Amino acid sequence: MNPELAAMQRQLLQTLAVDSQPVEENQYVHVSEAAARMPSVVGVRLAEEKPFTGWQIVATNESPDTAKFGYWSVREIQAEHPAWVLALVLPTGWAFRFTGNTLIDCVSQIGERHVLKMSVPSS
Repeated sequence: MNPELAAMQRQLLQTLAVDSQPVEENQYVHVSEAAARMPSVVGVRLAEEKPFTGWQIVATNESPDTAKFGYWSVREIQAEHPAWVLALVLPTGWAFRFTGNTLIDCVSQIGERHVLKMSVPSS
């Protein structure tokens, strides 16, 4: 991971006052087909069961109940959607929303919304 993104992750965790629950490159994320193509996505972290991270990412214009999913490795996400990696350190129960390379906001496991607007520079 590039040092700038790692620094942004530390800033995110400090801003939200949460501990990191990091993912490994060989773990998997449940990603909808539409999320892979759309600029606006949301993610939620459910309970982790290795090799899965617990993360589920969908496009903002679809329902998780009807979405078609596949599994992406964290390594694949780093290559295709590196900005998403910023939020993948959030703990179980947290959610995020991205538009393009900007982390718009996060929602805690108790429903508190935190507006962030953190833009990840393109690689």
